[in-house]
Amino acid sequence: MYYFLSVYPTPVFPVIDGCNHQQYCVLGKQHQDVLTCSVLGIRPKVALEWRAFREETVIDFTQHQLTVTQMGDVYDISLKVNLDFTQTTQNKVTVECRAVGENAELFRLSTKIDLLFPNVLPTEQRSYTSTITIIVVVVTMMMIIITSAVVIICRIRARKMKRNKPGDTENEGIPMMENTNGKTERFIEHLKAKYEIFYDSVQPIPYIKDRMYCVDKVFVEGCIEYMTGISGGQAQWDKLPSYQELVKENCLKTKRQILEGEPGYGKSTLTLQLLYDWCKSHSKTSSRGVDVIIYLRLRQLGGVESIFSAIRQFILPRDSDISEEDIKEILNHMSSVLVLLDGFDEYPDQESTETDIYHIMKKDMFQGFNVILTTRPSCVPTDFAPHSDRVRLTGFGEEARKKYIEKAVVGNCREAVNELLRKLEENPVLDDLCQVPLFFVMFAHMTYEDEHSLTFNSVTSFFRCMISCFHSHMKNKMKDRNVTNFELLAKEHKVLDKIAFEALSGKNQKIVWNREQLRNKLGHEFYHQYLRIGIFVEEEVLNIADTSKAQNHIQYNTEVHFYHKTVCEWYAAHYVAEQLSGRYTACIDKLLKKLDPFDLQYLYRFACGLNKIAGEKIIQYLQKKKESTKFAILCMLEHGDKTDRFLKLVSDLVSSEETYIRKEDSKLLQRSTLQILDVASKNQLKYYKSENNEIIAKEASFHHYISTIKTCFQSIRNPAVYSDLRRSANYHLNNIRRARKMLTTEAAKLAAHTLVTSRLDYCNSLLIGVNKSLITKLQNVQRTSARIIAKRKKYDSVTSELIALHWLPMQQRIKFKVLLLVYKAHQKQSPSYISDLLQLQAPRRQLRSHISSPHFTVPRTSAVSLADRSFSCYGPKEWNTLPFQITSRMLRLFIFSRNCSNVIFFKKCIVINFM
Repeated sequence: MYYFLSVYPTPVFPVIDGCNHQQYCVLGKQHQDVLTCSVLGIRPKVALEWRAFREETVIDFTQHQLTVTQMGDVYDISLKVNLDFTQTTQNKVTVECRAVGENAELFRLSTKIDLLFPNVLPTEQRSYTSTITIIVVVVTMMMIIITSAVVIICRIRARKMKRNKPGDTENEGIPMMENTNGKTERFIEHLKAKYEIFYDSVQPIPYIKDRMYCVDKVFVEGCIEYMTGISGGQAQWDKLPSYQELVKENCLKTKRQILEGEPGYGKSTLTLQLLYDWCKSHSKTSSRGVDVIIYLRLRQLGGVESIFSAIRQFILPRDSDISEEDIKEILNHMSSVLVLLDGFDEYPDQESTETDIYHIMKKDMFQGFNVILTTRPSCVPTDFAPHSDRVRLTGFGEEARKKYIEKAVVGNCREAVNELLRKLEENPVLDDLCQVPLFFVMFAHMTYEDEHSLTFNSVTSFFRCMISCFHSHMKNKMKDRNVTNFELLAKEHKVLDKIAFEALSGKNQKIVWNREQLRNKLGHEFYHQYLRIGIFVEEEVLNIADTSKAQNHIQYNTEVHFYHKTVCEWYAAHYVAEQLSGRYTACIDKLLKKLDPFDLQYLYRFACGLNKIAGEKIIQYLQKKKESTKFAILCMLEHGDKTDRFLKLVSDLVSSEETYIRKEDSKLLQRSTLQILDVASKNQLKYYKSENNEIIAKEASFHHYISTIKTCFQSIRNPAVYSDLRRSANYHLNNIRRARKMLTTEAAKLAAHTLVTSRLDYCNSLLIGVNKSLITKLQNVQRTSARIIAKRKKYDSVTSELIALHWLPMQQRIKFKVLLLVYKAHQKQSPSYISDLLQLQAPRRQLRSHISSPHFTVPRTSAVSLADRSFSCYGPKEWNTLPFQITSRMLRLFIFSRNCSNVIFFKKCIVINFM
């Protein structure tokens, strides 16, 4: 009998020189440099290999020096290589050191790191830079000398003044002042040390725990708005240029600010960025003028009435000699203090009027301090809101998405950025979900890590894939004998489903549990598995015990919550789907009574996507309530119901009454209305006809605008089939301009596209080769529409807005329309009088490229004739210039349309000036 002994290394991964491995490692390297990785205390021996993590990365590893040192029965193995990275267009690559060879399968050792390369400067620029450096050094030395002289003179004068004054009174106060100053400095040092742990431990992908970033490396500003006032009983909002404006006077007029945003919109990340700016004291940030920032997570403060006690227990080290009285004295001597209270919607003592948090927001405490409170819109405290400044986060736009991909995912690689954005365009159902920064970050990293293209037809399918990523990432690291039990626990989660449902259907939606109680309900193995993969998050909270013993008065407990509230909705939806999957529906009212669809929209949508029978019952339940009828459309789309019954329901909604898009409506209701209009337009359904044959989108509280808005939305019919030319583009644009203040950006886009820009595409293939002056008139209509949507002045450039809207210039719109006609003719989807105008080109040699991507014959024409403008000549000529991947006959229409427009757009929009 033979025994085989294997010993895992310590640590159980390759160690990279220069990395501390406490968080995901990023090393700065030159284009020619050295890399070393080692495994320590391993048996049997393995070989090591350096390689690029992605195959398309061009990087060379040479001069491999493998060193093996035997230490008793185990081995220390080290590999040193020289790297050569010549690609100057990319400054960030991911490389991997892994174990290879015959024994590598025993351990599966691997460590990934990011390498950052400096930009290479030309010789002349470097010499110029060195000259500037010398000048700067000389000027700096002169300034130091002058400053030193001034300081010496001031000290001499101060000593003379002290000699002329009686010193007994002053000398009595000096020891106390020195003691206070010393504690103040230590207090600030403790704060910055604690905050560094917070902002240096951001995890964009929760299930990959070894990738932790500094918040400054991943933070990207989304859209921020602040409330400018109230008109007609409705709040008026204006865009904020930067997050740094939050701590300035225009946003802190009352010194109390409520920062609201839906779950996942980045409220906590924004507060961490403010902490980072203050700790680093960046000269360009507005936090530089703040003496102290106090940051508290309110979900930890259950039962803690004193804010000084909270600071002492949650921010300062446990062995600190600074007492609560010292904290109070230090803050009272500060000239500028900012208090960040994060997560009021998760605060256990929301209804208590005895806590310092309540008195601070009521201005009974810290009247001179600036205070920012974050919360969800549905949990804005009504007692404080009327007397506070209001700011809200509205999510990620296209520009923010692009910045995040460049900053945190692929680096400065334009092709990779465009590829990720293209994949998002291929998943239109996720466009609404990816406005939430949290989910867009997940989508970007999941898509970039997966080599295959991920396509989702519903929010449920996306979330199912996301949850599976949590489990599969941990499963890949496990040994084969443990995989079966791991998969079983991943699928069997009925107990967790019920716990999540009971938490969301409770009065205050308290989705936080005591660790011991939750672990006992779920089982230790189940609990620890979900904790390891990142679905559960543990957090230490303070508990004030009711005991007479002083040493036992303050206790720390560990509480558990889901990584995000939407994850809790996912598991609660499983419980709802299971309960409603039976035959009887008597319990549906009782089951869904406490689940507000406008607060828990994803729970309803998940349940409809998880089970067809349950989805049918939920849709019927929502249709009985008038306020939820439009939301039922989203559930139908999730349910996959595309039957005649679905179209009849949409038709009944748009034809039976006037369609309103109100500014005070929730975002969910606005999106549901737009979705209804989109479905009706695509299926050529008839709309409700008022006296003026119009669809109405009005702001109910603004009576003097109603007449203008009523004329804004004319009957929206399928623009590809109908063209109502009774009113000019100028007329519609003027009406949209007057109503723009009360329309969201999405509503303004819908109005402009339906009434104006869609008509630019009607029969525009007939405009091939017309005079440029005629094309310019149509281009002016497009520019004016973009100005109205972006709220730009008459003579402002709108080039960037047209690019953001992804609107092709008129000349390229005509070209795109012709290419679509050629595609349909090639696919035999057009009438014979069009397809007969095209003739396939017979190649001299039979090639595979001609089989899958045929070319058309371009007829010969006279140089002085107008035949070049004919479809039979212009169409084949433009078709033959398209890339092979686009003209393939295997592509479906919508894929061809997207790819073709992208080729035309990214090729032309950079060089054309729209002004």
